[in-house]
Amino acid sequence: MSSIAGGLTSATAQTASTDRPATQALASDSVVDQIGVDIHLSFFNTPYNKFDALVRPALAELGVRHVRDGALTAGNSGALNTYYKRLSALAADGIKSSLVTFDATTPAYLTDLAKLDDVYNQAGRAVEFFEGANEPNLKKNPEWANIGRERQRELYQAAHGNPDLAGVAVIGPSPWGPSAQQLGDISANVDFGNWHIYSGGQYPEATGKGSLGDYQAQARGLYSGKPVVATEAGYHSAMNVPAPKHRPTPENIIARYLPRLMLWDLKNGIVRTYVYELIDSFNKGDTDPESNFGLIRYDGTRRPAFAAIKNLIGIFSDRGAVPHPQALDWSQSSKDDAIQSMLFQRSDGSFLLALWLGVPAWDPDQRTEIPSRTVSTDLTLPATISKATAVEFTDEGMVTSHDAVIEGHRLSLTVKDTLTVIRLQ
Repeated sequence: MSSIAGGLTSATAQTASTDRPATQALASDSVVDQIGVDIHLSFFNTPYNKFDALVRPALAELGVRHVRDGALTAGNSGALNTYYKRLSALAADGIKSSLVTFDATTPAYLTDLAKLDDVYNQAGRAVEFFEGANEPNLKKNPEWANIGRERQRELYQAAHGNPDLAGVAVIGPSPWGPSAQQLGDISANVDFGNWHIYSGGQYPEATGKGSLGDYQAQARGLYSGKPVVATEAGYHSAMNVPAPKHRPTPENIIARYLPRLMLWDLKNGIVRTYVYELIDSFNKGDTDPESNFGLIRYDGTRRPAFAAIKNLIGIFSDRGAVPHPQALDWSQSSKDDAIQSMLFQRSDGSFLLALWLGVPAWDPDQRTEIPSRTVSTDLTLPATISKATAVEFTDEGMVTSHDAVIEGHRLSLTVKDTLTVIRLQ
């Protein structure tokens, strides 16, 4: 397995309750490493063509370190040169790429696997994943599964048979829906499995059809025993899309859900989650989902979700090494099962305790907001903790910060369905 495959691992599930007071922390920066974003630098007739004026500055502002695009080898040489100059520029900014390879289900874009080394070098030698075909079973080719199995074997051999690509891991393809199982178990030819996690407007912690657990169960049919990367995930805000198409979610609820989604995926073993997408690729109004997935609107203005992801990254970003995060002996008084928690440690020794209610704020079928509820709880902290600062997310994606009072090693807190992060020192 490649070096990156050995470096990225699934998070150990964390629990915090009165019957298990000690919680093992994760490194704070693991949250940042969890987050990627999908981009389309070769979409020259879209806002992605405003690379220097919009795309590159937006990625720098966001603080994201991982993007997903394509391993392009077919087409106009001038266009390809422009495309790879852009990826190389992002590499110089410290942003690594996951690149989708195209198979015979999209013959016009078929990636020449003999040129993976060229792709790697032209992209600034910052490619961390080569990925199988994107949603190949939706391309209406009846042979997609046979094509996919053979192609994945070829991709795995091409990548791992080239010493220059020793640092690049191989991700499987991302078939979608019940027919995905026709591909069969291809785990022998991947380092990481792949799934697109779209809940259709459900809250991140939902159960049942379209939930994370449902998608993980489906992924096991293709990637038995392999950790999974979610190469696409998110929500769209095309509020007038006709039923039964992909159900919409209001912008304020997306800003509420996305930070929770990133943490929930990390908590449940997803290796990385790529938000779809950075910028709206199209401008076809509020009946078109593909025109409303972006963290940034077609006109370049930021949606609340952009600020939410930016602030999540800003809170947890920590370039310092935390090779052995510590455990923290803490507990909470409430027995409400909706309370979700995750514990992280920064390189300065402080802890970040993320708390939220894993409850719905939106009914995607009725297209109505669900009134928020809160839960009051007391946190019991060890004597070594003398200072607490609470950072609370808003539906605008912004954060507010205030000192939290610790009295007798106890901190009283109201937990909401918007994320709260408490820094403990």
